[in-house]
Amino acid sequence: MKSAFKLQKYFSIFIKTQTTPNPCFIKFFPGKDIMSEGATLDISNQKEALKSPLAIKIFDVKGINRVMYAKDSISVGKNDEEDWNVLKPMIIDVISDHFTKNLDLFVGDYKHEENEVLNSLLTCL
Repeated sequence: MKSAFKLQKYFSIFIKTQTTPNPCFIKFFPGKDIMSEGATLDISNQKEALKSPLAIKIFDVKGINRVMYAKDSISVGKNDEEDWNVLKPMIIDVISDHFTKNLDLFVGDYKHEENEVLNSLLTCL
């Protein structure tokens, strides 16, 4: 009996991070465009995250309260009580898994609307 193996091509990505003036937020740079030039998307709760499988997975990390997409970065916000030393590796794993599997950023026919991220990086939620 012959067995056939399907080899999948896996690649790894290096995700850069950058602190922000607000210690409750970190920017993650997966090395590819997330949104079109000038467009942003501010996802402030799990209900809003339903339009994006990646945001759903990021919100599944305990203590995360905001996800913002921009041209080449994903900003993630946390509760005051949580520690980035614990959260950051988990978020990097989620983002890496999403992009190495080449999954869609949005579900269905969802079209993002351009919006401004209003002072979200200035205060903790």
